[in-house]
Amino acid sequence: MTEIRIDPKTSLHQSMMRTAKRSEVSFSSVFQSKLPTELLVLVLGDLSAKDVLSCCLVCKRFYETIKTSLLLKYHIALERNGPLSNLTTAERMKRLEDQEKAWLYLNPTRRDTILIPPRFSSFDLSGGILAGARSPDADADTGLTKTSTNGESDNGSSLPDDDNSCEMLGMRLPSVISGELEVNRWSRNVGFSVYGLTIDPSQDLAILLQTKGHPNEPFRVHIYSLSTFTPHPLASQSVFEHPCSTSVPQLSARCMENLVGVMLHSFDHDAATGSHQTVIIWDWKAGVMKACIESSKEGRSFDDFTFLTPDSIMLPVRKPSPATLDVYKLDTREVTRRSERLSRGNSPAAVRIATFHLPEMRNPLEVSVNPIACNTEPPAPNPHSASSTARRQPFYLNPASSLISFSFIVCHGHSMHVTTPVHERFTLLIQRQALIDRLEECTKSLNGRWVGNNWKTMNFPWLQWGPNISRFLTTTYISWACFLHGTKVILAPPDPKDRTKCRLAVLDFNPAVVAMETLKRRNNALSSKGKNPEEMSDDMEEDPDQEEVEENGVMVKLVKESGVLKKGKVFSRDVYTELPYRQVTSTETFGFANVVIDEERIGGILVNETGDLTAVEIFTM
Repeated sequence: MTEIRIDPKTSLHQSMMRTAKRSEVSFSSVFQSKLPTELLVLVLGDLSAKDVLSCCLVCKRFYETIKTSLLLKYHIALERNGPLSNLTTAERMKRLEDQEKAWLYLNPTRRDTILIPPRFSSFDLSGGILAGARSPDADADTGLTKTSTNGESDNGSSLPDDDNSCEMLGMRLPSVISGELEVNRWSRNVGFSVYGLTIDPSQDLAILLQTKGHPNEPFRVHIYSLSTFTPHPLASQSVFEHPCSTSVPQLSARCMENLVGVMLHSFDHDAATGSHQTVIIWDWKAGVMKACIESSKEGRSFDDFTFLTPDSIMLPVRKPSPATLDVYKLDTREVTRRSERLSRGNSPAAVRIATFHLPEMRNPLEVSVNPIACNTEPPAPNPHSASSTARRQPFYLNPASSLISFSFIVCHGHSMHVTTPVHERFTLLIQRQALIDRLEECTKSLNGRWVGNNWKTMNFPWLQWGPNISRFLTTTYISWACFLHGTKVILAPPDPKDRTKCRLAVLDFNPAVVAMETLKRRNNALSSKGKNPEEMSDDMEEDPDQEEVEENGVMVKLVKESGVLKKGKVFSRDVYTELPYRQVTSTETFGFANVVIDEERIGGILVNETGDLTAVEIFTM
């Protein structure tokens, strides 16, 4: 076998050509069989994105290399991104720094007001896409207005009206990073009533939940393309059905990669428990059901769910007491042989592998936990996946680094002497990666094998897992579901002078942001003492001042000390949570009913006197 050596004095291509000629083998065979993958990636990286994609058709090895190489996929994504592909590294860095500063001090580059048509029943914001459903009989006179930071307005055309179907509306919002500053919109009548939806722009995916017309009808989930609101071309079937003979008062949906999950809250007047919940997981590309978890069979009452990883989900359980967070492992293995299908049986597999206990509460007869809601944004847009709606950016957060939010109401004061019990709201924020690490550590003995139905559920008391990786928020102005994206949480605290108005507050739990704020305050403290911040001293070991200070027109606070929920009416002992964060609060006030957030913008929800959604004000960072 001829040894391949790359001559540093010549180009890589010429050296390989000479080697191939001397060994009397073709150039392509050198690439296919002898050239190390690392060198092949470097060679392909010198090509344009168009040529790299053309190389996918050369041979199987080229295809697999391009498909799996992060460097090549990033190279393609950057060029696909448009204006950024023409920027230098310094220019891209400057644009990233500008966005970071905008988030640090809530100083948006632009503000746009999106007018919402009447009867806009539900919507979702993710990856710069605002999508929603417009109920039948809607008035079509209201269009879309774009407002720039200088106050100029541009009235868009009105939306078409159709009395016989539900209309889906999509809007691609401005992006300062990508340079796309226009609001683009599209709509289509889908022919059925939409109860709710969730979107994933990175996969051009819209999950539409159809409203049940009759209790005996099955409930239906539609897998649509977000860019066209037509059946998704990669879905093996565009509609998933599940039999349900009772009314379904509530539905919720989540998606992660090729999995779509839906939770049904069914009510049956004849059943002993009255209501039960079912979580169903489908592989929307393969068209198969992966799991079906029923509260009646599990003996547990849960209200919501979230994907923890692409093969596991987390369910907040409130009954039986005490409240817990249960993790179910999904059997996502592909079935390639008939014998495997027979050995697994017909029932989709989901095994409860772990239970994370929440802080212990007082006597269950005195304290009850009302429905627990999860809030996790769809996975961060993957800049390496092709789609017609996703805006690929070179800056994105690893989804595993994001937070998970659980909001719940605790009712206490039940007794024959108290007719009106007290309700308190709590939001628990948890580091997703910390939970994943804990599970991987406990299941590493499996070496990637399926856990099996005989797996013994692992139990983690609160003190073993919770305090170091979580933070409780208890302020009364927190909405029912706390909205977040990545490591950022958006709140709307009321203005102390006018409680009909609110301010914007962003809590960032990113460790790098906390460390940066800590270092800045430490250096400021040393400078105020006449010391050189660059010189190490004993003062560097002291924690900096964590008081709220005014800076660049906003209020900034660093929270590193442990938060404490005192024992008493709700908890049986003091509850400590230690996850640090940096909070920035605007001094400007707004009339928002609620707020949402994604990776590049904040959305303020505006409603009329009757509570109907009228507009969304977008702050693009």
